[in-house]
Amino acid sequence: MDSVPIGQTEAAQALGMSGMSAMRWIILPQSLRLMVPPLGNSFNGLMKSTSILSVIGVSEMFLVTQSISAATFRTFEIFAVVAIYYLALTTIWTVIQSAIEKKLNARVGIVTTASPWQRLFGGRRSAPLTPVTALSDSGVLK
Repeated sequence: MDSVPIGQTEAAQALGMSGMSAMRWIILPQSLRLMVPPLGNSFNGLMKSTSILSVIGVSEMFLVTQSISAATFRTFEIFAVVAIYYLALTTIWTVIQSAIEKKLNARVGIVTTASPWQRLFGGRRSAPLTPVTALSDSGVLK
């Protein structure tokens, strides 16, 4: 909440808003929009590095993988399946997080041009034309 400028609170008070209504309508929407990306990334890392999924009903994948690997001696194939599984989980979460960010940004008037798939696979937007890049071959502005 410290990321929201103090002037926003002062402006809400100047408009006659109470502390709670200023928090609900001014401060929290701006704070939430800034909090979602780091919290989502932390959750994604937590999902990959711990057995947090066992809490929601998914058995601990590496324990099961090691058990199957010891019984069948097909270590590479089994760990490849687990890697694909974790990739699917993190991809799904990334798409959900992107949708949440897009909705929160749209409320503030920020239009996101990159789709979740472009963000996921590193799609880059082209740079806007500037007078330097808009020069013709002869060096004259177009």
